[in-house]
Amino acid sequence: MSATVIAILIEEQKCIHNFKNLLNVVNKYDISDAAKSYLKNKDRHLIHIIIFFMNQYETAKSKFSILWSNLVNSTQAKLCESLKKIVSWLTFFEQNWESDWIYTHLINQQIWNSNQKKRSASSRDSSYDNNNSDNDIIDVKKSKSK
Repeated sequence: MSATVIAILIEEQKCIHNFKNLLNVVNKYDISDAAKSYLKNKDRHLIHIIIFFMNQYETAKSKFSILWSNLVNSTQAKLCESLKKIVSWLTFFEQNWESDWIYTHLINQQIWNSNQKKRSASSRDSSYDNNNSDNDIIDVKKSKSK
């Protein structure tokens, strides 16, 4: 079957919600053993390659601070094409939909993680300030009662 597969249709994207689903599609179409090697071990091999390309872009432009969907189309295309040169089995996917899904998943996750760190740091700072101001109020009340 793998010899006759020209492109995995974009309709398959509906069933991809995580990398395990991607492995299921790869197995369904029996794309190649190379694809399976990229996707085993919780997709670490593929993710490391993608992070390499993301880091190249980040050093050239700055860190990703916007969602994948808000990136300029030419930047998206450049990242997808550079990935397909290294990860050749991605060429089986119609209209680069899988490269697009992978970058969407990883870049948006990176931005979400960064925002969570900022939120938790600011909430720690504000809770520290609140705890200190509460202590000041308590100390004032104690001193008045003596």
